Amino acid sequence: MKILYSQIKQLIPSLAATPAEIGAALTMTGFMQESLETVNYNNQADVLLGFEIRQNRPDCLSVIGLAREIAAYFNLSLNLPSTKEWTPAEVPVSIRVETPAVRRLKAIKLQDITVQASPQWLVDYLAFYEINSVNLPVDLSNYVMLLTGYPSHLIDYDRLDGDIVWSINHRPREITTLDGTSFQLKDEELVIHDRHNVIALAGIVGTNYAAISESTKTILAEMALYDPALIRRNTRALHIVTEASNRLSKNLSPADLDYAFNLLINLLVDQTGGKIASQTFEDYKEKIEVKNLIFEPQLASELGGITIEPDHCRQLLSQLEFKINDKQLPWEVTVPSWRTDIELPEDIVEEVLRLYRFDRLPSVLPALPATLDITPLLTKAKERWRDWLAFQGWDEVLSWTMVRPDDNTLTNYLPWSMATVQNAINEDYPALRQTIIASLIKQAREYAKEQVPQLQIFELGKVFGQEENNYTETEHLGWLMAGGDGVVEVLRQTVTALLAHSGVEKIYFYPAKNIPAVANPYAAWTIMIGEKPIGLLAQLKEHYYNDETMVVAEIDVEQLISYLSEHPTLAPTVEITQKLITLDANLEAASRQELVMKLQDIEEKLGRESLWSLAVIDEFCLPSGRYRYTVRAVYKELDDQSAKKLHLQVFGLQ
Repeated sequence: MKILYSQIKQLIPSLAATPAEIGAALTMTGFMQESLETVNYNNQADVLLGFEIRQNRPDCLSVIGLAREIAAYFNLSLNLPSTKEWTPAEVPVSIRVETPAVRRLKAIKLQDITVQASPQWLVDYLAFYEINSVNLPVDLSNYVMLLTGYPSHLIDYDRLDGDIVWSINHRPREITTLDGTSFQLKDEELVIHDRHNVIALAGIVGTNYAAISESTKTILAEMALYDPALIRRNTRALHIVTEASNRLSKNLSPADLDYAFNLLINLLVDQTGGKIASQTFEDYKEKIEVKNLIFEPQLASELGGITIEPDHCRQLLSQLEFKINDKQLPWEVTVPSWRTDIELPEDIVEEVLRLYRFDRLPSVLPALPATLDITPLLTKAKERWRDWLAFQGWDEVLSWTMVRPDDNTLTNYLPWSMATVQNAINEDYPALRQTIIASLIKQAREYAKEQVPQLQIFELGKVFGQEENNYTETEHLGWLMAGGDGVVEVLRQTVTALLAHSGVEKIYFYPAKNIPAVANPYAAWTIMIGEKPIGLLAQLKEHYYNDETMVVAEIDVEQLISYLSEHPTLAPTVEITQKLITLDANLEAASRQELVMKLQDIEEKLGRESLWSLAVIDEFCLPSGRYRYTVRAVYKELDDQSAKKLHLQVFGLQ
């Protein structure tokens, strides 16, 4: 935004600061100076200052807005151009507003105007903003926009056919703008039109239909604010950016439109000889209430890292025209109507600090106590698991937790009974799922209908059950994979890798005792970490669409987090630089307790450097009453020969 030094002096007569001092002051209060140019204006030497305006400060996309900031900084009075009241005529103006996208609209008809060329001062002034002069009424409209920040639109009233309507376009139509460019409208554009023709793309640009020309005698002057999001969307869709759209795509204050509209009408009457010829039309359904915020004055010191006394804080806010009721703490602060960016007490702190000047704030703020990390470990872990699985090529699915009772009966492997709901949304699905497996199988059947290849899906979600008279819900992670003969081993290694990635060292797979009905009873394993069972790995009886084997796994992640919390010294897995080598061996033991002791001894002999995982994949009861266990060892960082040699030594096979 640009502003002439002479214009600043007109608005702030007592200002003594030089252009350079003004530039430095605004830069240190949040408006970076972009340019400072010596120009000739109105036959006198002048200075044109340019500033970068922040996105949330539409009030400063105007000369008055910048002058208000300068006056606040130097604690001086601002003298705005005065406006005169006028007497409206009794004739109504035919306008309809058919969309809530119009936030506020004011319009009035003027007749007997004289359209002529603009005086040189106005032509030169608009040129500073790269706006071409058109004629006096249009140039005055642009002048008011630059002065106040509020765009307006002038329409040749005598050329209209029927009522003037603000509505949303819903059909293809072509328009030609004032500069002769054609655009194709499609849908959802906010337009102003009469019975047959589009007068303007509201908030963006006018068309050549009903444009002001030398023959114009009667005009309709309108000023409006619209839904900023719709203006931005229309601007992007049509690739049209104008001075008007730049302002109306932001949150301008509806309350301050009155002053800008009155100033425009005063200038049109004074400069073109026009006479008021209608009532003032206004559409302002949702008036903006005065904004009052509760503010603790010491908050500025706490957040700024400096001491700002309440009296100083009050003075700075008063300079910015905030009204303060300081009879008691906390203060009640009334926000100026044009400051639509102020929503929170912290926004008021920012105002205090920037007027105090950012360069006066200490470069090193005082040490503050670190905010406690209250994010649950489970929440963090779930995000890591999702990222890790996605990187491994797994697709996440999200399922409804309601299932058929039969789904639970066929998939449950946990020692709890089913939980049902009353007044279920769908009477076919009255039960809460007891396993993630139930949901994954349903998903796989849907994918099979579409013949989706290479199925690898997982889900993190709640499961539910009833233990005695208590209802329980817990978080589970489930996998389902379809593939060839080795798919069971691939999923077992995926589960092992995720547990190791989480920091678990002792991971076992024992033949399952509680086997769900959907699983192959000879290919189902309980997943153990240490001596704690946390889940199930199982091959399904059902096959995928091309007769591929389906295998599922599920772990209780809340039990996993509990285990990790109890074993804080566990280290995550190391990076693997060579292939994993899988070898099997048999062990005999009188009980699982004896087996665990043997496995612990084997782990110590193998060492973390070489062992990736140990898993019990089969269990067979011998006639003697002892058990034979098939143990699968997965080696890392070894070649085939070294792995086989170590395997034979440790398991006593040579």
